Amino acid sequence: MNIPELVAAVVAWAEARNLIKGSDPKSQTLKTVSEFGEIASAISDGNAEEVFDGIGDVMVTCIIAGTQLGIDHERLSGLLVCAQFDSKIIQKDGLLFTYADAAEYLGLMADNVLKAQVEMYGTNLRAMATNLAALASDYSSDLNACLEGSYESIKDRNGVMYNGAFVKDSDPRYPGIMEELAAA
Repeated sequence: MNIPELVAAVVAWAEARNLIKGSDPKSQTLKTVSEFGEIASAISDGNAEEVFDGIGDVMVTCIIAGTQLGIDHERLSGLLVCAQFDSKIIQKDGLLFTYADAAEYLGLMADNVLKAQVEMYGTNLRAMATNLAALASDYSSDLNACLEGSYESIKDRNGVMYNGAFVKDSDPRYPGIMEELAAA
């Protein structure tokens, strides 16, 4: 799948699990920060597969937060496609600098969420994704492959966002929650 197809699939997956309406951009940004920390751990451990997974997971959470902010999936796709392209033309001084630059833009994105600066969120998402794409390239991968790997690992996960928490379909409360949400 290409980036536009993946973004559309992630949005559809998130909508089906009430992640878009059942949560908010602030909570989703906290999840992004959590996933971003996993990239640091993977870099420290020298675990390329976990770096790829972390980059993809960050992109998934950013797509969800962007959708919650009202950015349509076509625009999100465009931002990520541009980031993939931009990463091929920037020069980086190594993993630490690439990751640090991405962290800077993640901080700006969090500030954009707090201040409801949707357009700036998109701008900073592109910059962060560019640096993460460059990081993926340092590990002989790319943003598309990282996002596709994360989507493949989540696409069959079932559950729903309810009262700010993700309830898995194996939870005994799940059928009642689904009935409640369907009636709403």
